[in-house]
Amino acid sequence: MSLDASSLYSHLVRLDVALASLAQVAPVGGGGGAPAGGGAAPAPAGGGSAPAAGGGGSSMMNLLLPVLIFVGFYFFLIRPQQKKQQELESKLKKGDKVLTTGGISGKIIELRDKRAIVEIAQNVRIEMLRTAISGIDEGDAPAKDAVKDDEKAKPADAKK
Repeated sequence: MSLDASSLYSHLVRLDVALASLAQVAPVGGGGGAPAGGGAAPAPAGGGSAPAAGGGGSSMMNLLLPVLIFVGFYFFLIRPQQKKQQELESKLKKGDKVLTTGGISGKIIELRDKRAIVEIAQNVRIEMLRTAISGIDEGDAPAKDAVKDDEKAKPADAKK
């Protein structure tokens, strides 16, 4: 039996409709239907079936969980990044070599309140938002730890 996309979709739609109608006929919690003894049960006052006990708590939990996840993301990811960006913007000064979020490196020529003018080549200047500066360019100089590792490696190479 081979199914193409349209027949598969129609089968899924029929299954969805069947499940939706089944959910309406048999409510969760077994509130409807005849009792196991076979006799007729008296209808509850008000004409409807009795609500399941404790059903309201799960809907509150379903709403609370995404809110808690968002709060966690805000305090652990978003807020520290904002503080880091503000700290970087406060450290910027004229003459700094910087990297932009687009990967362009250049030297700050002028700083304004929200914008900076960066020279990316001789007599080529671009004006950008200060928030577009992702970091201060330290060049291709090796890190201090790498220099120490190289110094440790020299005596070992000399022994061989």
